[in-house]
Amino acid sequence: MRFWDGRGTVQLVDLAPDVAAMLLKRIVPGTPASLLPVDECMQVMGRMMRRLGALPPRDVPPTADLAATRWMTFESDWIRLGRPFPVSVLRAAERAAIAVSVVREDLAVDGDLHPGQVLRASREPWLAVDLMLYRGDIEYNLARILVDRIDDMPSDAAVDGHFLVLVRAADLDLLPPLVHHTWL
Repeated sequence: MRFWDGRGTVQLVDLAPDVAAMLLKRIVPGTPASLLPVDECMQVMGRMMRRLGALPPRDVPPTADLAATRWMTFESDWIRLGRPFPVSVLRAAERAAIAVSVVREDLAVDGDLHPGQVLRASREPWLAVDLMLYRGDIEYNLARILVDRIDDMPSDAAVDGHFLVLVRAADLDLLPPLVHHTWL
């Protein structure tokens, strides 16, 4: 919160770390982006990804470490969950996680950015709350944002379309293999 200092975020009024408490400035009207139609939600979230992407301090943990650690548990989680999708999807997820383990940029990333934590506001059109500061590529949040609204996307074509809306709104220049994919 202190790092962003209100840039695209709720403002921190006071902090009491000894009791893990924060006093935040009220966000009015405070309507979450998760209540928007999907296209509009993806546009808001893409702009928010870009808005939060400032240069972080060097001691901030990188998203690459998170991705590198997490992908190693994909297969055991997949087995534990009863192999809920084809192994080809698992392997594609592993390849994607390995790809995002290589950081191209060094920008601030909210490690838990999703539409329920982005609220309509008056100081700026939208403000993020409950941030987790990491550094890396802002693309780190693409999947989390999409998955949050995946039930509102009735087909593979809809997922692809909303993905492209999100990518364009974030002003991302993704390589073709990351933009084009095959779903289940």
